[in-house]
Amino acid sequence: MNNTARNLLKARIAARNAVHARIKELAPKFFEAIRSLVGTKVKLANGYQSKAFVKAIEHLKTPGDYWGEFHHSLFKVFRECRQIENSVAYEEENLYLGDLDDGVLVNTVYADKFDPKHFRSDYTIEEVETIQEQIKQKEEEISNLKNQMLYFF
Repeated sequence: MNNTARNLLKARIAARNAVHARIKELAPKFFEAIRSLVGTKVKLANGYQSKAFVKAIEHLKTPGDYWGEFHHSLFKVFRECRQIENSVAYEEENLYLGDLDDGVLVNTVYADKFDPKHFRSDYTIEEVETIQEQIKQKEEEISNLKNQMLYFF
């Protein structure tokens, strides 16, 4: 791997670690803030958040992050950017907060299932490069096996 590619990978790892660290820190606070809003309208027809929702989470505003709704799910998108020399990487992660039905927060079911262990924030360049190399080797092995069985696929 050349130096530029390695720096980009380092930047991606740093950004991913930062995103996950913020999620581990803030997720419990978001769940606590919106739990009381279950059964109330949090998303208005015009796409904006309700005043009750904005008030509940205003102390948790984070720059660059945004709220999203997809298939009746409410989520918070955390974003981080890191630069290593001339390489810049942006990483983002969605944190599922609950289900919506016509803008009404139906539940925060994930609040009780949230596990910070799913958001590692200690990746290292050495670990990622080692795993990438192992994947490359396994893919080559699989390709060789497929070539041996070419007529049966």
